[in-house]
Amino acid sequence: DLSESTKHLLCRCPLSQPLFLGVVLTIWTFTVVADVRKILFLMDIMFVRTPSIDSYRDMLQHNDESRTMVLKGLTRTIKWVLFWLMFLPRLIIDSALIWLGC
Repeated sequence: DLSESTKHLLCRCPLSQPLFLGVVLTIWTFTVVADVRKILFLMDIMFVRTPSIDSYRDMLQHNDESRTMVLKGLTRTIKWVLFWLMFLPRLIIDSALIWLGC
């Protein structure tokens, strides 16, 4: 265990180099903001640009010649599941990281 004076000295260490602390926090913030931009880009692709369809059967178009499948659209249920299980948690985590970092 550390003594109280050592703990106090260690807690003051980041504040003794404000330029270094500012650079670290700036890099941290830019990294989290880049992740938020990526999330918003993926949300735009999934929810705005991908058409909504009524049936799961109509989601994929099979091409037997090239042995590929093309996504024709997503149902509203799948879009909601993607939002609640993938995008919203990441936005919450990124918001918490920005708050903790700054």
